[in-house]
Amino acid sequence: MESADLRPAVLWAARILPKHPASHQMILAGLLLDATDNATITVCGFDYDTAVRATIPATVHTPGRMLVPGTVLAGLVATMPDGPVDLLPDAGRLDLRGPGLQAWLPLMPADDYPTLPDLPAEVGRIPAVVLRDGVDRVTPAAGHDPTLPALTAVRITVGDHLALEATDRHRAAILDLPYERPLDTGEPVSVLVPAGTLTTLTRTMTGTVTLHADTNPEGTARVGMAWDGRQVTTRLIDAEFPPVRTAFTPDTITHRVRADRAMLLAAVTRVTPAGRRDDPVRLTMDAGRLTVTMTGTDGQSATTDIPATTDGGTDEWHCHNRYLTDALRAFRGEQVVIGRRGDSGPTDIDDPADTAYRHLMAVVQVYG
Repeated sequence: MESADLRPAVLWAARILPKHPASHQMILAGLLLDATDNATITVCGFDYDTAVRATIPATVHTPGRMLVPGTVLAGLVATMPDGPVDLLPDAGRLDLRGPGLQAWLPLMPADDYPTLPDLPAEVGRIPAVVLRDGVDRVTPAAGHDPTLPALTAVRITVGDHLALEATDRHRAAILDLPYERPLDTGEPVSVLVPAGTLTTLTRTMTGTVTLHADTNPEGTARVGMAWDGRQVTTRLIDAEFPPVRTAFTPDTITHRVRADRAMLLAAVTRVTPAGRRDDPVRLTMDAGRLTVTMTGTDGQSATTDIPATTDGGTDEWHCHNRYLTDALRAFRGEQVVIGRRGDSGPTDIDDPADTAYRHLMAVVQVYG
């Protein structure tokens, strides 16, 4: 095989290796090299939650499986120059020969390695660049509290669209993506995938991604993705996801403020140094200008304004600084429309030219 093929496959699979495996799970620190096919070798990793496979071309003289210390193998191939590589098992160790390098790694008992789960049934296909961009837009709204596992996930619904939803209770993001759906998928399928896992996976995707899902109540629910010789299956989060779409109620919006997205993002960024990262920012709409003000806890403050229009009168409200910044960065159009529901209702943010993505955030109550 070529090191240019082996290197990215090993480094990618090694990402899921446990950093500090328990003594009874040391077998998971290995990467399984499956050479049972005469024309390919598959690099496998598994941590009981997520399984990865990367298949690369190879000339196999003796079919078989080898389990080697994954971190060591990744370190050896990371800086290996391009050129042919030979893997030769010999007397309980692996002889690794590559350009400018020869190394010996102890072989671990491959028969003790757990069986990797197969890919579930295919439920759709989508370009990797579209899925990656969609995940990047919704995951900032996901939570980080491990005691609330549903809120650390992205809910993916395979139906008329590929719907992505995330919330941490203080904000919510939903995005409907076009995709290619098999004719026999039946009813929509919804799964909860850890947001961090989804982000890590989509960053390395290329080409077209096939989506796989299994919500069989009799077994372990898993979701899978495959692209360009790589496969991933991961365990789903078994929890109740809040019905975030019901919170998007445009009929209850009392008035709207329309502004240039880039100008508003720049304005918020400009005043942020006067406060802390999580301090609220005050937005004031009056006489065709939207004023953005940050007031710090030590008396410092900063203010700026931008042109804006509204279908209501003068208005003032506070938003979480970081949440507003994340929301504005997630939109792709030139304009945003901020929907207001009085002093305490949640704030909608929409793109008037693209209804596929919507964002909702709670207002911040400031007293005194």
